[in-house]
Amino acid sequence: MMLIRYLIHPKLNNPLHEDYKKAVIFAYALVVTNVFLFFYLAYFFIFHSQDYIKIATNLLGYVGFLIAAIYFRLKSDLSSSLGFFMFICTLPVLVSVYHTGGIYSVDNIWLLLLIVCAYLFTNVRVGNILSSFVVTFILVLYILDSKNAFAFKDYVVNNTSTHNAFTYVFVIVFLSGLIIAFRNVLEKANHKIQSLKQEKIQELEEKIKAKTEELSKLRNELARDFHDEMGNKLASITILSQSISLRINHQEEHKEEIKELLQNIEERSMQLYHGTKDFIWSIDFKSDYADELFIYLRDFGEDFFVKLGVSFNSESFVKPESNLRFKATVSRQLIYIFKEIMTNAAKHANASQIIFKMKELNDGIEIYFSDNGIGFTDTEVCKRGINNINNRIKKIGAILKVSSSLNEGTTFTVWAPLASRD
Repeated sequence: MMLIRYLIHPKLNNPLHEDYKKAVIFAYALVVTNVFLFFYLAYFFIFHSQDYIKIATNLLGYVGFLIAAIYFRLKSDLSSSLGFFMFICTLPVLVSVYHTGGIYSVDNIWLLLLIVCAYLFTNVRVGNILSSFVVTFILVLYILDSKNAFAFKDYVVNNTSTHNAFTYVFVIVFLSGLIIAFRNVLEKANHKIQSLKQEKIQELEEKIKAKTEELSKLRNELARDFHDEMGNKLASITILSQSISLRINHQEEHKEEIKELLQNIEERSMQLYHGTKDFIWSIDFKSDYADELFIYLRDFGEDFFVKLGVSFNSESFVKPESNLRFKATVSRQLIYIFKEIMTNAAKHANASQIIFKMKELNDGIEIYFSDNGIGFTDTEVCKRGINNINNRIKKIGAILKVSSSLNEGTTFTVWAPLASRD
């Protein structure tokens, strides 16, 4: 096996190369042929030393064979090296056929083997050219024989019994070697195909399992978030309504209190409306895309701050055609995070200008929010709802950076991971 690998050019000696199988089989054929040619050459040297023409063609053929084998080792282009091999080996075989009986010569089998190899190892075009040339050559020999121009039959009868035996043995060994080589290569290919199929099946099963678990987790998170975001607000509205019904009979005594309760109901109803709107949008598949999330938050910010007389400037460096996508539920948490940041800024910052930006950074999306308000100190962090924001940040594997100075404003920078792109 080491010899086979040595005969093949390093570039071709790679199982992933498209011509690797052909190169291996041809290398097997080279080894088998070389062993036969050595004994074939020795036989004629010892027992037919007077047949100078046959010995010369044998030597020429063997040298040509070695040159072609070296060329095959040095050349990374399989087609050109095999074409060269066919060309350099065909000429001495034609001379040998002509010298050893013409159309009756057993060396015609060599021509047949060369044609088979041309079709197997090069391409149909080379095989057709070689076949046409050999057929033309045989027809010329046939015409010469029919006119008795050369004593082809006499040579066969008088000289080639051992020669024939050698050639027949070689053909059997050579074809057997080819069949074994093909069989081994096909078995390896089939084994590789089966392994790849099994790997693909396992990969699909793992993906299905992962997707099933992801969907199950998503359903649980949706149910929990719906309960947390909507259930509490509905419960508070119910309690407020009950409080009003208890005081309705004493309207004059509880006028201001009833007015305050009604305002609370209105406020919670609007929160419920917007919360439901956010929730419904977040479960839409398009909400997972970064550019869609930016548009949603930008529209909310513009509407929210314009009513307060605060300038809202936004900019996105994420192009829609990039198709940058978050994992499931990440966009929903980002909505809640930035709505809370915006609400806190409106309540506490006393800002006149807001800047909101989004860009791609380190396999994730960076979202930037800043105001030019009064800022806050570290002791005031909890009052701003930062703990709640941090809990959501941890939930999606994001990173939050907060920078604030008194009378210089506050900056929130959130990095959120993108879904894998496989």
